[in-house]
Amino acid sequence: PVRSVRGLRSRMLPGLALFAGVMLTQTGCLVPQPHGKGDMRAIVEPTTKRTYHLYLPQAYKDMDPLARKQRRWPLVVTFHGMKPFDHAPWQAHEWEVEADRYGYIVVAPVLNAPDVLAEFPLKRVHPAMRRDEETTLAIVRHVFATTEADPGAVLSTGFSSGGYMAHYMLNRHPDVFTCLAARQANFSTEVQDTALAPRSQRTPILIVYTENDMGICKKESQDAIQWYERNAFSNVGWVRLKALGHVR
Repeated sequence: PVRSVRGLRSRMLPGLALFAGVMLTQTGCLVPQPHGKGDMRAIVEPTTKRTYHLYLPQAYKDMDPLARKQRRWPLVVTFHGMKPFDHAPWQAHEWEVEADRYGYIVVAPVLNAPDVLAEFPLKRVHPAMRRDEETTLAIVRHVFATTEADPGAVLSTGFSSGGYMAHYMLNRHPDVFTCLAARQANFSTEVQDTALAPRSQRTPILIVYTENDMGICKKESQDAIQWYERNAFSNVGWVRLKALGHVR
């Protein structure tokens, strides 16, 4: 068993080293978006003890509690990419200004699966991913219980390898997530359950990638488009942005 694990890691390391090298030459690690005027908090979900980062937009923070209850507050659940090149606080930070503009509540769970030492590209639903799935559901329930987030308007989104989780969570939990936006994101056909596809075929889906993105992100974005079209999803849109690389 020790030899087999070492063998697996030795086969993965060249690809991970290449990915890491490319990431270090890209500006995607930086967060160019400015801070908003709302309230950012780091919260520990009580049942899983996992931290998540919550952003309450300016209007939510400033509004009278009674008036706040009368307004719809869509929830953005954003999944971070591979550590150490991306983290949950950075994902939450990306959304602050847009959350203030449109009145979103934003939550970024701290994940274990997307890590430079983990499997990449992703080919299976491994235990760390299962735990992240359970943790995310617990975090979303906690956000609903402690804020005025709208359970009828929940976006699953992710940047870079956070796309694996964003696609997976919609596939498994269309009762929780009502739309999807994948941003220069990875996708794995192997972890999507085709038998579950009919449950979310009318869900709005947007896939965005860039002309000069990393090859694997472009390829897997195209794989995602083909998978959704092949499985008869009726509300799929995609955009390729010219002259940009792996940037936020």
